[in-house]
Amino acid sequence: MIKEWLNEYDPANREEATQALREMMQEIALAGLYRAGFFEKAAFYGRYAPELCYRLISQAFANGHELLLTTTVRRPVANLAAIPFIQAVGGKQIGQIKEEYPAVGRIDSAIWAIEAAEFFEKVGELSFYRRMRELRET
Repeated sequence: MIKEWLNEYDPANREEATQALREMMQEIALAGLYRAGFFEKAAFYGRYAPELCYRLISQAFANGHELLLTTTVRRPVANLAAIPFIQAVGGKQIGQIKEEYPAVGRIDSAIWAIEAAEFFEKVGELSFYRRMRELRET
């Protein structure tokens, strides 16, 4: 399985292969933390990032949009911080983008879709949202 994943990165040399293996190990570790509920229990107890994401997404939906598209970078570095939040609010990965920039090199990103109805249904289940509502009521 690791060989298959490594082939997806298509490393050009040993250094790129080593970097790809590091990224895969990071993804595996973060997936384990996510499955164990770490991000719900620990990361979401911090207020600002989840609340900011909630407000930004809510504003887009308040302006009449029913679908929000976003991306997370997977290569050259993996932006895994946003993925648990996106998944927790019903986001689904719908594709990927592979781009090449002369000054930067290859950039791989995942494309995510968040539907308004599912967002408002799922966000109510998250601890930061309940806490945010409680603070407004007091």
